[in-house]
Amino acid sequence: MNLEEPVIVGKIGAPWGVRGWVRVKSYTRHPGDILNYPSWMVREPTGWQEISLICGHPQGECVVVEFEGYNNRERSKELNGLDVGITPDQLAKREGDFYWVELQGMAVITLKGETLGKVNHLLETGANDVLVVADDQGAERLIPWGKSVIDRVDRDRREIWVEWEPDY
Repeated sequence: MNLEEPVIVGKIGAPWGVRGWVRVKSYTRHPGDILNYPSWMVREPTGWQEISLICGHPQGECVVVEFEGYNNRERSKELNGLDVGITPDQLAKREGDFYWVELQGMAVITLKGETLGKVNHLLETGANDVLVVADDQGAERLIPWGKSVIDRVDRDRREIWVEWEPDY
């Protein structure tokens, strides 16, 4: 994972209304939180481009937004399906908190020094988040994200140390 690349926080959907507004599926924990980021980028076929957000508001399970330069339905259709990203420096940093995007690709190591694999992705189960760790052969194991399992995370070395046995 490259923390220099934009972090994808949503996807633009179909136009909403006739004045160029669009629906955005937010990947933030609370859909409306995506509106807290002051600048957005969209991934066009030619690469990431900054886009100016005029305003927006939550609408059911998504948010609806108005972008500068997209003032009619036909023009806003061009955005349908594009990823929305933010720069990594826009992510709030609190001691002990980690974004899923930071954890992906980190090596997972037991306290005995055995490497279990790398974080492929995470799952949200309701009770707690779960690391999906893939080994070199592609086999996956699920490791709960919790204080009783996670010993420490070393951002610099891209390692997660866990109280976990290889045969679990």
